[in-house]
Amino acid sequence: MPKTIEIIVFYLLSLTWGILMTLVGFFAFLGVLLIRGPKALRVRIIKGRIAVTVIDGAFGGISLGMLYMVGRQDSPHLHMHELGHTYQNIWWGPLFPFVIGIPSVIRCALFSKLVARANAKGKTLKYDDIWFEGQASNLGYIHAYEEVIKALKK
Repeated sequence: MPKTIEIIVFYLLSLTWGILMTLVGFFAFLGVLLIRGPKALRVRIIKGRIAVTVIDGAFGGISLGMLYMVGRQDSPHLHMHELGHTYQNIWWGPLFPFVIGIPSVIRCALFSKLVARANAKGKTLKYDDIWFEGQASNLGYIHAYEEVIKALKK
């Protein structure tokens, strides 16, 4: 699918089927903008998504519809992973918060405890081991690798 058509379809789905998370994303962005101010943010458009880096943010990332935010880490992998969640949002639409969003936030909050439990059993645990996180990373790498690398070099 040509890039222009892909982005039009993405916006159409994000503003209809995926509108719930897109609205949450815009309100979250406005809140962060009002609280932190514009100097604390770096805003880019990557693959048609609004990518916000909270320069002093002490968090990994969060995808909210057609917008995603990352903290000061600002790594290519993190951008690709959060971009992957934007694809999941247009696939799952109003179910995204319940099937992927909330479980993802819970997994992130508990991840260090899950790793410690796995290590105690002699196993290793990667963040992408659960299907929705692995799928998000794969989607980002497959569909946005070049765009992310190019955008982060600027």
